[in-house]
Amino acid sequence: MSRRLRLLLLAAGLVAVVVVAGLVLLPRLAGNGGVNIPIGAAGPVELDLPPGFEASIVARDLGRPRFMAYDEQGVLFVADMSGGRVLARGLRNAVGLAINARSGELWATNNGRDWLGDDEPPETVYVVTDGMDAGWPRCHAGRIVDPDFGGEGACQGVATPAVEMQAHAAPLGLAFYDGDQFPAEYRGDLFVALHGSWNRSEPVGYKVVRIPLDETSSEDGRPAGQVLDFATGWLLDDGDTVPGRPAGVVVSPDGSLLVSDDKAGLIYRIRYRP
Repeated sequence: MSRRLRLLLLAAGLVAVVVVAGLVLLPRLAGNGGVNIPIGAAGPVELDLPPGFEASIVARDLGRPRFMAYDEQGVLFVADMSGGRVLARGLRNAVGLAINARSGELWATNNGRDWLGDDEPPETVYVVTDGMDAGWPRCHAGRIVDPDFGGEGACQGVATPAVEMQAHAAPLGLAFYDGDQFPAEYRGDLFVALHGSWNRSEPVGYKVVRIPLDETSSEDGRPAGQVLDFATGWLLDDGDTVPGRPAGVVVSPDGSLLVSDDKAGLIYRIRYRP
């Protein structure tokens, strides 16, 4: 079955409108039954975005769309699971992988362990190199000795992450912005989907963040500032209701940013409108 449906969700006081216009839906993909979350009544949320940006729904009924990638012909592939060659060890649940075109490096998100409190260990993003040791389970973020599995010298020789973020936020997909639809200051920056916490006393995550990268420093393409909120709204104001969970991010050939929601089964398109 195919249909076209776009739902514009505009923040900053603008009105959300529904536009019917034609999108061929991708077939529903099988999920991991061990971690499958019922969709129930989940649906689109109104995203809070920086001034000038807007979001729209470009696909529905996708099950749990976690990974996205474009091929050379501009065809978008959406999948739940992926495989690959082992390059490094000590990474715990490194879900997102992306190549930094500026440096040619492979970057990966990494989910820290649970049960060490609300704020440790931090979630991380690594520059992955052959033979790298990220330390899990004995050491976290290159500096935190695990109380259960660590010991003297546990963090010796462990890689330092390029980025640290709020513990339990669950970073999944990541993408470097290489388009030209966003303002120039966004080019080369890193976007990360934070899937959201499941056992923290106060929920965190449930948003897409932007990490500015410094293209002029001696360490080309390293983070130049703090982690910034880019798209929020999946965690409602009551601090508990979660209608959706961002999972994958990818830059579309037209320069917009696509964000998948694997709870509501949606893909959002975020554009800049001056």
